[in-house]
Amino acid sequence: MTTLSVLLFKGLYSQISVTLGFELLRGLERFLVDLVKIPQDTLNVTLDMSRLVFPLEFEEPVYGSTDSSFTEFMAPGVILTITYFMAVGLTALSFIIERKEGLLDRSWVAGVQSSEVMLAHLATQMLVMLVQIALILVFMFSVFQLPCEGNMIWVVLISILQGFCGMTFGLMTSAISNDENTAIMMALGIFYPLILLSGIVWPIEGMPTGLRYVSYILPQTYACNSIRAILYKGWDITYSTVYLGYLITTAWLFIHLAITLIAIRIRK
Repeated sequence: MTTLSVLLFKGLYSQISVTLGFELLRGLERFLVDLVKIPQDTLNVTLDMSRLVFPLEFEEPVYGSTDSSFTEFMAPGVILTITYFMAVGLTALSFIIERKEGLLDRSWVAGVQSSEVMLAHLATQMLVMLVQIALILVFMFSVFQLPCEGNMIWVVLISILQGFCGMTFGLMTSAISNDENTAIMMALGIFYPLILLSGIVWPIEGMPTGLRYVSYILPQTYACNSIRAILYKGWDITYSTVYLGYLITTAWLFIHLAITLIAIRIRK
Protein backbone atom coordinates (compact mmCIF):
# COMPACT_ATOMS: atom_id res chain seq x y z
CA MET A 1 0.00 0.00 0.00
CA THR A 2 1.41 3.41 -1.02
CA THR A 3 2.32 5.78 1.82
CA LEU A 4 0.64 9.19 1.63
CA SER A 5 2.19 12.29 3.21
CA VAL A 6 -0.16 14.58 5.09
CA LEU A 7 0.74 18.22 5.80
CA LEU A 8 -1.19 20.05 8.50
CA PHE A 9 -1.29 23.76 9.36
CA LYS A 10 -1.00 23.36 13.12
CA GLY A 11 0.53 26.73 13.79
CA LEU A 12 -2.52 28.57 12.49
CA TYR A 13 -5.42 26.19 13.01
CA SER A 14 -4.47 23.84 15.79
CA GLN A 15 -7.99 22.64 16.51
CA ILE A 16 -8.82 22.12 12.82
CA SER A 17 -5.61 20.15 12.23
CA VAL A 18 -6.32 17.85 15.18
CA THR A 19 -9.86 17.27 13.90
CA LEU A 20 -8.60 16.52 10.37
CA GLY A 21 -6.02 14.07 11.71
CA PHE A 22 -8.66 12.29 13.77
CA GLU A 23 -11.06 12.03 10.83
CA LEU A 24 -8.30 10.69 8.55
CA LEU A 25 -7.40 7.98 11.04
CA ARG A 26 -11.05 7.06 11.61
CA GLY A 27 -11.67 6.87 7.85
CA LEU A 28 -8.60 4.67 7.47
CA GLU A 29 -9.87 2.39 10.22
CA ARG A 30 -13.24 1.99 8.50
CA PHE A 31 -11.48 1.25 5.18
CA LEU A 32 -9.28 -1.48 6.69
CA VAL A 33 -12.25 -3.08 8.43
CA ASP A 34 -14.17 -3.22 5.15
CA LEU A 35 -11.06 -4.49 3.33
CA VAL A 36 -10.50 -7.52 5.52
CA LYS A 37 -14.19 -8.46 5.22
CA ILE A 38 -13.88 -8.90 1.43
CA PRO A 39 -13.25 -12.54 0.46
CA GLN A 40 -9.73 -12.84 -0.90
CA ASP A 41 -10.80 -15.02 -3.81
CA THR A 42 -12.78 -12.07 -5.21
CA LEU A 43 -9.67 -9.86 -5.26
CA ASN A 44 -7.23 -9.76 -8.13
CA VAL A 45 -4.34 -9.94 -5.70
CA THR A 46 -3.74 -11.83 -2.51
CA LEU A 47 -4.05 -9.67 0.58
CA ASP A 48 -1.06 -10.26 2.83
CA MET A 49 -1.97 -8.79 6.23
CA SER A 50 1.62 -9.12 7.42
CA ARG A 51 2.76 -6.61 4.79
CA LEU A 52 -0.03 -4.15 5.41
CA VAL A 53 1.56 -0.92 6.64
CA PHE A 54 0.12 2.34 7.87
CA PRO A 55 -0.43 4.41 4.69
CA LEU A 56 -0.39 7.89 6.25
CA GLU A 57 2.72 9.74 7.27
CA PHE A 58 2.28 13.05 9.11
CA GLU A 59 5.11 15.36 8.09
CA GLU A 60 6.18 18.69 9.55
CA PRO A 61 3.47 21.39 9.32
CA VAL A 62 3.75 24.02 6.61
CA TYR A 63 3.36 26.77 9.22
CA GLY A 64 3.97 26.42 12.93
CA SER A 65 5.21 23.32 14.71
CA THR A 66 3.83 19.93 15.64
CA ASP A 67 3.67 20.84 19.32
CA SER A 68 1.79 24.13 18.92
CA SER A 69 -0.99 24.67 21.43
CA PHE A 70 -4.47 26.15 21.29
CA THR A 71 -3.09 29.08 23.29
CA GLU A 72 -0.94 30.10 20.33
CA PHE A 73 -4.04 30.16 18.15
CA MET A 74 -5.90 32.42 20.61
CA ALA A 75 -3.01 34.72 21.54
CA PRO A 76 -3.16 37.05 18.47
CA GLY A 77 -6.89 37.57 18.94
CA VAL A 78 -6.40 38.15 22.65
CA ILE A 79 -3.89 40.92 21.88
CA LEU A 80 -6.36 42.73 19.64
CA THR A 81 -9.33 42.15 21.95
CA ILE A 82 -7.57 43.55 25.02
CA THR A 83 -6.27 46.50 22.99
CA TYR A 84 -9.72 47.22 21.57
CA PHE A 85 -11.72 47.09 24.78
CA MET A 86 -9.17 48.89 26.94
CA ALA A 87 -9.38 51.69 24.37
CA VAL A 88 -13.18 51.58 24.53
CA GLY A 89 -12.99 52.15 28.28
CA LEU A 90 -10.95 55.33 27.76
CA THR A 91 -13.66 57.17 25.82
CA ALA A 92 -16.96 55.38 26.52
CA LEU A 93 -18.06 58.02 29.07
CA SER A 94 -16.35 61.12 27.66
CA PHE A 95 -19.32 62.97 26.18
CA ILE A 96 -21.72 61.76 28.87
CA ILE A 97 -19.66 63.25 31.70
CA GLU A 98 -19.05 66.52 29.84
CA ARG A 99 -22.74 66.78 28.95
CA LYS A 100 -23.78 66.33 32.59
CA GLU A 101 -21.23 68.87 33.80
CA GLY A 102 -22.23 71.40 31.16
CA LEU A 103 -18.82 71.49 29.49
CA LEU A 104 -20.24 70.60 26.07
CA ASP A 105 -22.75 73.46 26.18
CA ARG A 106 -19.97 75.90 27.04
CA SER A 107 -17.92 74.57 24.14
CA TRP A 108 -20.80 75.07 21.69
CA VAL A 109 -21.38 78.62 22.96
CA ALA A 110 -17.65 79.36 22.55
CA GLY A 111 -17.86 78.30 18.90
CA VAL A 112 -15.98 75.00 19.15
CA GLN A 113 -16.78 72.58 16.32
CA SER A 114 -17.99 69.03 16.89
CA SER A 115 -15.02 67.58 15.05
CA GLU A 116 -12.63 69.60 17.23
CA VAL A 117 -14.15 68.25 20.44
CA MET A 118 -13.97 64.68 19.10
CA LEU A 119 -10.36 65.01 17.95
CA ALA A 120 -9.42 66.58 21.29
CA HIS A 121 -10.69 63.50 23.13
CA LEU A 122 -8.77 61.20 20.79
CA ALA A 123 -5.56 63.21 21.16
CA THR A 124 -5.68 63.37 24.95
CA GLN A 125 -6.32 59.63 25.36
CA MET A 126 -3.86 58.55 22.66
CA LEU A 127 -0.85 58.52 24.99
CA VAL A 128 -2.64 56.30 27.50
CA MET A 129 -3.65 53.93 24.71
CA LEU A 130 -0.06 53.69 23.42
CA VAL A 131 1.18 52.83 26.91
CA GLN A 132 -1.46 50.11 27.20
CA ILE A 133 -0.48 48.63 23.84
CA ALA A 134 3.20 48.69 24.78
CA LEU A 135 2.50 46.78 28.02
CA ILE A 136 0.35 44.18 26.21
CA LEU A 137 2.97 43.51 23.53
CA VAL A 138 5.84 43.36 26.03
CA PHE A 139 4.03 40.80 28.16
CA MET A 140 2.90 38.71 25.18
CA PHE A 141 6.27 38.48 23.44
CA SER A 142 8.76 38.84 26.30
CA VAL A 143 6.96 37.13 29.18
CA PHE A 144 4.73 34.57 27.41
CA GLN A 145 7.23 34.00 24.56
CA LEU A 146 4.73 34.30 21.72
CA PRO A 147 6.56 33.50 18.43
CA CYS A 148 6.84 36.14 15.71
CA GLU A 149 8.03 35.06 12.26
CA GLY A 150 7.25 38.39 10.57
CA ASN A 151 8.15 42.04 11.05
CA MET A 152 7.18 43.35 14.47
CA ILE A 153 6.37 46.77 13.01
CA TRP A 154 3.25 45.40 11.31
CA VAL A 155 2.09 43.86 14.59
CA VAL A 156 2.48 47.18 16.39
CA LEU A 157 0.69 49.04 13.60
CA ILE A 158 -2.36 46.76 13.54
CA SER A 159 -2.53 46.97 17.35
CA ILE A 160 -2.49 50.78 17.23
CA LEU A 161 -5.19 50.82 14.55
CA GLN A 162 -7.34 48.50 16.67
CA GLY A 163 -6.75 50.79 19.63
CA PHE A 164 -7.95 53.82 17.67
CA CYS A 165 -10.91 51.79 16.42
CA GLY A 166 -11.82 50.98 20.02
CA MET A 167 -11.48 54.63 21.03
CA THR A 168 -13.78 55.78 18.24
CA PHE A 169 -16.30 53.09 19.20
CA GLY A 170 -16.18 54.39 22.76
CA LEU A 171 -16.80 57.95 21.51
CA MET A 172 -19.72 56.69 19.45
CA THR A 173 -21.34 54.98 22.44
CA SER A 174 -20.88 58.07 24.61
CA ALA A 175 -22.32 60.32 21.89
CA ILE A 176 -25.38 58.10 21.38
CA SER A 177 -26.08 57.20 25.03
CA ASN A 178 -27.97 59.37 27.48
CA ASP A 179 -26.36 58.07 30.67
CA GLU A 180 -23.51 55.93 31.96
CA ASN A 181 -25.56 52.74 32.27
CA THR A 182 -26.57 52.78 28.61
CA ALA A 183 -23.00 53.39 27.46
CA ILE A 184 -21.64 50.58 29.65
CA MET A 185 -24.29 48.13 28.42
CA MET A 186 -23.49 49.00 24.79
CA ALA A 187 -19.76 48.51 25.36
CA LEU A 188 -20.22 45.21 27.19
CA GLY A 189 -22.85 44.02 24.71
CA ILE A 190 -20.34 43.99 21.86
CA PHE A 191 -17.68 42.19 23.90
CA TYR A 192 -18.87 38.58 23.64
CA PRO A 193 -19.99 38.76 19.98
CA LEU A 194 -16.52 39.98 19.03
CA ILE A 195 -14.78 37.19 20.97
CA LEU A 196 -17.05 34.39 19.76
CA LEU A 197 -17.60 35.49 16.14
CA SER A 198 -14.27 37.07 15.15
CA GLY A 199 -12.33 33.82 14.89
CA ILE A 200 -10.53 34.41 18.18
CA VAL A 201 -11.76 31.35 20.09
CA TRP A 202 -12.93 29.18 17.18
CA PRO A 203 -11.88 29.41 13.51
CA ILE A 204 -14.33 31.04 11.11
CA GLU A 205 -14.21 27.94 8.91
CA GLY A 206 -15.88 25.94 11.69
CA MET A 207 -18.86 28.29 12.05
CA PRO A 208 -22.29 27.81 10.48
CA THR A 209 -22.72 29.63 7.18
CA GLY A 210 -25.07 32.28 8.57
CA LEU A 211 -22.78 33.21 11.45
CA ARG A 212 -19.81 33.25 9.08
CA TYR A 213 -21.31 36.14 7.12
CA VAL A 214 -21.93 38.00 10.36
CA SER A 215 -18.32 37.38 11.36
CA TYR A 216 -16.97 38.93 8.18
CA ILE A 217 -18.51 42.34 8.95
CA LEU A 218 -17.05 42.58 12.46
CA PRO A 219 -14.04 44.89 12.95
CA GLN A 220 -11.69 42.25 14.38
CA THR A 221 -12.20 39.27 12.05
CA TYR A 222 -9.83 40.33 9.28
CA ALA A 223 -7.47 41.93 11.81
CA CYS A 224 -7.09 38.58 13.61
CA ASN A 225 -6.29 36.86 10.32
CA SER A 226 -3.73 39.57 9.56
CA ILE A 227 -1.85 39.32 12.83
CA ARG A 228 -1.84 35.50 12.68
CA ALA A 229 -0.37 35.62 9.17
CA ILE A 230 2.33 38.03 10.38
CA LEU A 231 3.21 36.08 13.51
CA TYR A 232 3.12 32.51 12.20
CA LYS A 233 3.61 32.80 8.43
CA GLY A 234 6.00 35.73 8.35
CA TRP A 235 3.89 37.54 5.74
CA ASP A 236 4.05 41.30 5.18
CA ILE A 237 1.66 43.99 3.97
CA THR A 238 1.87 42.82 0.34
CA TYR A 239 -0.38 39.81 1.03
CA SER A 240 -4.14 40.31 0.78
CA THR A 241 -4.74 38.43 4.02
CA VAL A 242 -2.61 41.02 5.82
CA TYR A 243 -3.60 44.31 4.23
CA LEU A 244 -7.33 43.50 4.39
CA GLY A 245 -7.06 43.61 8.18
CA TYR A 246 -5.65 47.13 8.03
CA LEU A 247 -8.23 48.31 5.50
CA ILE A 248 -11.24 46.91 7.37
CA THR A 249 -10.02 48.31 10.69
CA THR A 250 -9.51 51.76 9.13
CA ALA A 251 -12.95 51.59 7.52
CA TRP A 252 -14.62 50.82 10.86
CA LEU A 253 -12.64 53.65 12.45
CA PHE A 254 -14.10 56.19 10.01
CA ILE A 255 -17.58 54.68 10.34
CA HIS A 256 -17.44 55.21 14.10
CA LEU A 257 -16.21 58.78 13.61
CA ALA A 258 -19.00 59.56 11.14
CA ILE A 259 -21.72 58.21 13.44
CA THR A 260 -20.21 60.14 16.35
CA LEU A 261 -20.23 63.43 14.43
CA ILE A 262 -23.84 62.90 13.35
CA ALA A 263 -24.93 62.08 16.90
CA ILE A 264 -23.15 65.12 18.35
CA ARG A 265 -24.68 67.51 15.81
CA ILE A 266 -28.16 66.12 16.41
CA ARG A 267 -27.80 66.66 20.15
CA LYS A 268 -26.40 70.23 19.88
